Amino acid sequence: MAVDGLGVEQIEAVIRASAGDLLESARVTAEYRGASVGEGRRSVTFRLTCRAPDRTLRDQEVDELEQRVLGALATELGLVRRGA
Repeated sequence: MAVDGLGVEQIEAVIRASAGDLLESARVTAEYRGASVGEGRRSVTFRLTCRAPDRTLRDQEVDELEQRVLGALATELGLVRRGA
């Protein structure tokens, strides 16, 4: 969840910086404000596409990328995955 006033561009920049070379694209697919996320907060959903040009990615690689991204979002912006 993100605080209102924090730009999607800031979030995307942290995603791109922490994801590494396997990240092909990151785009917002949904944004929600309402009682279930709390006053002054919003939920922003990103769709990340990961790809290696020369091979099929292993589940472990994608899981590690996801953990790096979530860790960076928490550390740098104070964001948490909704429902976590």
